[in-house]
Amino acid sequence: MSDDIIIKTALRLPQDLHSRIHASALQHSRSFNSDIIARLADSFEAESVRAHAAEAFQRAEEAMRQSIGADWLVEHLDISRMVRLKSGATSSDVGMLLKLASQPGCDGVFFGARRDVLNDWVLVAIVRISGVQFLMDQSMLNNARPPRKIEIDHLADELQSLLPRIGVIFLKQPAIDTSDAPPSDAIESLLLLEMTEVQDIKHGLNALLRGSLFGPP
Repeated sequence: MSDDIIIKTALRLPQDLHSRIHASALQHSRSFNSDIIARLADSFEAESVRAHAAEAFQRAEEAMRQSIGADWLVEHLDISRMVRLKSGATSSDVGMLLKLASQPGCDGVFFGARRDVLNDWVLVAIVRISGVQFLMDQSMLNNARPPRKIEIDHLADELQSLLPRIGVIFLKQPAIDTSDAPPSDAIESLLLLEMTEVQDIKHGLNALLRGSLFGPP
């Protein structure tokens, strides 16, 4: 960065966002300014990653409509059997999860939750389709966000309609933060947790985001 031209700029931040950046800077042992720069740089990288993931998903969706198996996906779509499809927290992630779960080859959805830097519960998920495991291990739903109830109800109702064709499994222990781990390591660490089948998906999702599936801390 020593060769870069540094431009000073004034930045006004909402108090809540300022607190989140401060907490993130402490967690990553860097200055407030460095955390902002890192997050801005990551956001541009995330756009590229999301575009690549969306393209891969569209091709995978077309392949699945043609009932092409997992081996074809791995060979021709340049993906491994364990794929991370997320780079940031957006409500559209719920829509992507439902698209994946609706595929004919889908036989299981695994839900877990972990604490974020502000100690809020966030939802993580794995969708298994034709032997390929699609990982969504960042903040798909966060119990601190007001719109979450509408999103949870929608997600639960749609998944409920897919039972018993697919199994919906809940992880009964808190997941660790796997967002910096390779997809294979992240999926392995999640699936090693104790699981339980929950028929009432809405209750299960709400329990995850309250942390009440895990018992007292």
